[in-house]
Amino acid sequence: MKKLFTVLLAATVLLTACGKETQTQTTVQSANGATSDLEALEAVWALYEEEQSIPVMGGAMESAVDGKPGQYDMAYKENLQYDALIPVELLEYVNTAATMVHMMNRNTLTSCALTLNTGMTMEDFALAVRDGIQAQEWMCGFPDLLFVASPGEGIVVVAYGMVEAMTAFTTNFAKAWPGAKVFYDEPIGG
Repeated sequence: MKKLFTVLLAATVLLTACGKETQTQTTVQSANGATSDLEALEAVWALYEEEQSIPVMGGAMESAVDGKPGQYDMAYKENLQYDALIPVELLEYVNTAATMVHMMNRNTLTSCALTLNTGMTMEDFALAVRDGIQAQEWMCGFPDLLFVASPGEGIVVVAYGMVEAMTAFTTNFAKAWPGAKVFYDEPIGG
């Protein structure tokens, strides 16, 4: 009887411990806020359901990763103005970046997370990025929505794209980073 009780007690402890492991890293991250630009996008991408999934790549074109967000190679920092529409005059305030873009059409979804230095406030940076994207003259396709938020200290996430892709992105962003400060969530050109 003692052996049976010991085995049952050990099984209960083991199952209880396993049950605690089901808390996802995203939930833990959400409570604390993002600590890096890549983490900010990875947490969002991890929450995509199968029906929301789109073909994406991450990082700079020269070192892109397939199927997930990627760290942007800062040797190509100036390309952020083309890859994510970050105005060239703001690049001096960017220390590191990560991107996740639609593989076939950037206007479907482009997202970029940036870690800023202390040369400019996040609010001023967010406004300047917003104004730059709103002033963009689109040549091929026209994205519908713009989103700019901060999921953690010194980190700004910028995303723009078509309604369906942006709805998935902003919904998953809100789940991953419920304490995030949203600067802009608005139509483009509206």
